[in-house]
Formats: sequence, C-alpha cells, structure tokens
Amino acid sequence: MLGHPARDPHGDPIPSRDGQAHRPEAVQLTSETAGRHVMISRVSDADPALLRYFASLALTPNVELTVRDRPPFAAGTTVRVAGQDLDISLGVQASDALWVVPRKEQG
Repeated sequence: MLGHPARDPHGDPIPSRDGQAHRPEAVQLTSETAGRHVMISRVSDADPALLRYFASLALTPNVELTVRDRPPFAAGTTVRVAGQDLDISLGVQASDALWVVPRKEQG
C-alpha cells in the first residue's frame, strides 16, 4: 500500500527485504558553511517537541535550504527554505537534529 518506501517519514532508511538499508552521506546542518545549498535528508525523531517545531516550519525531509549565515562566535545557523523569502534561525540543538545532503543543481 505504501509503495515500498526506502525511508520512513523522518528520513531514516527502511531496510529492503534482503536487509540492506541505504543511508545517504548526510551531515548535520551544524557542520555546513554559509552559502551552501542543501536538502534535508533526515530529521532526528529523538525529541517529539522538536519534531513538532520542525513541522511548524515545514522543515521536513526533501526540503531544500540555503545556509545563509553561520556566525563565527555565535551558536546557531540561519537558513532559507527554497522558494521562500523568510530566513529561519535555528539554535544548535535544532541544527544538530537536521541531517542534510548537497542539493542537486537544476540543469
């Protein structure tokens, strides 16, 4: 009924029938630098309140972001969701809970 998804709703891999699970080469948003174009690959599901917060901001797997700012002496990351004119500032706890991969450039 679900079409055999490769990932659960939070982006964690679902093993295939033979037990293989493909885990993308994702890194925590915290480690990305300003100017990078990324896509959310996985959202940590360890904290239900944080999951609700991400949902309220539409920060879910497959959402494309641009890392806008990573101040050198301040905690947090500022991102912009693709197609929106709103910057979102995330603290370390939130940016550590988002795993991202480089965004595929449109050709």
